[in-house]
Formats: sequence, C-alpha cells, structure tokens
Amino acid sequence: MKITKQSFRILAAVLLAIAALCIAGAVLLNPEKKAEVAKDRVVFTDSLSVKAVLRENSLFGKGEIETTRVFLNITENCLASYRLSIQCNSCSKKGSYDVKITLETRDWNKTVESYTKTFEGGYTLTIPLDLNYYNSLYEQISRELDYKASEPKLVLTIATHAAGHDYQKRATATLGSKVSNLEFEPSTTKEFLEKEEIVVKDSNLSILRFALIPLAIIPVAALVYVSRKWEIVEGDPYAKYSDFVVKAMHAENGRVVVESVEELVKLAEYLNRPVVRLKGEFAVFDGDVVYVAKIEGRKATTS
Repeated sequence: MKITKQSFRILAAVLLAIAALCIAGAVLLNPEKKAEVAKDRVVFTDSLSVKAVLRENSLFGKGEIETTRVFLNITENCLASYRLSIQCNSCSKKGSYDVKITLETRDWNKTVESYTKTFEGGYTLTIPLDLNYYNSLYEQISRELDYKASEPKLVLTIATHAAGHDYQKRATATLGSKVSNLEFEPSTTKEFLEKEEIVVKDSNLSILRFALIPLAIIPVAALVYVSRKWEIVEGDPYAKYSDFVVKAMHAENGRVVVESVEELVKLAEYLNRPVVRLKGEFAVFDGDVVYVAKIEGRKATTS
C-alpha cells in the first residue's frame, strides 16, 4: 500500500499523540486517594436540676422542691445537681472540669467562685447556690457604686474538657427582686465524631492505569508497521488544483483518454459539452478533439 508523506506525517502525529496521552494517563492517574472515615464517636450526656431548700411556709411547707422559680423570702438555700457522662469506644475518658459562678450585670461582673477538678468517665456535682447571699452582694455593690446596674443575674458555668473536646453547661438566675427565675437546659446530649485519614485504592482506576501502558504501545507499533510495510511516496504537488485539472491517461491523434468517468464529467462541465455514451465508452466532443473514458469493466478503445 502507498501513503503520501503528508498523510504519513499526520498519521504519525495522531498516533504519537495517542501514545503520549496513554503514557501521561498511566503516570498521572493515581488509584490511591485519601479519605476521612469515622474512627470513634464521643458522646457527652448531662443533666441539671435545681432544688430549693425551704423555710417553714404556708405555700409549700418546709422541705425541698425542684423548681425554676425561687421565692427568696421562704428559701434558705438552693442546690444545683449536675451529672455528666462520656461514652466512646477508644477515647480516653479522663478529663477535667471548671466550675465558675459569676455575678453579672449590664455594666459589670464579678467572679464569686471558681475551681477546677479532674475526673474519669463522668462526674456528679452538688453546687450550693445561696441566692439570698448573691442578691445581698448585688445590693451591697450597688450601694458602693451609688447606682443599681440593670439586669443582675447569677451565672453558673460548668466547662468540661475531655477526649480532645470541650463541653459547656450554663445556668442563670435573675437577681434584684424577691423572686429569682432560673434558666437552663435540664438535659443535653452532644456528639463529636472522631475522624482519621486513610488511603483507599480504587480497583477500577488501578485496572485502567495498568491497561494504559500496553495501550500506549499499540499506536507506536502501528506507526512502525506503516513505516516499514507501506510505501511512502511524495504527494501530488498539484493536488490543490484538482478542481481544475483533468487527469488523462494518454492522448493520440485528437483522442484523449481520461482517467475516469468522473474526470470526464468534470471536463464536460468546464467545456459546457454533453457527455455521449458510446458502445464501450463515454465521450465528450470539443471541435476536432474527443475526450473518452472507459465504461467500468471495459477498456476504452484508442483506434
């Protein structure tokens, strides 16, 4: 088979480009990817309640009641009960907690009590909250400042640090009147997801990467085969004039035999002459010259 140099160059460029893409894909394609997976789940669960220790009174009688509204005149003290537990599969359950009691207003705040302790697995606290004392402290500071800052309240904060996470509980009690209202979430559960990074392998990408290497050889082998088995010839320098040039096989005594019927039709259109079908050939007459083309399967006569 024959192929022109120009066509061979185009074929070589295409085949080498395919081979280069296959090689680049084999090099750049990475079947291993990093992914985050759940390693452990850390769950903090807590509960908080407040009991008022009552003096003898006609409304409730003497004793303890669990409440969120404290009548200071009939209350000796309040006790906040707090319990926290940690659940996880592999984490360390050792940690610490900070207890902080502050007296806060819109204009100033004062830390009344704070301490830190350690624990393992969980802990239970009973924290006295003497609201009468804190209310008196607010009144005393107001007298010293000679004005009453607005929105006084007692704030209890319990901050837990364990398993690499921080967890906080907060309760508030209003001050400045004979009735104190407490605000807090009675129970809360919060989850933290522990993640770790692993390398996962995509089997499909591994197969594709393995297949790209032999695929890169195929176009190179095809190029070598064409270069060795095909005859590379110079291209027709006049191919660009093919719309105007009629290919002829030979001419003799005013008779020109053209290469094909297609070439004869092209000539007829150019000369504006009809194509005449004879017994074994097609012909176009132009003055003393006749142009002929053989009918397929027969030979054009030259006599």
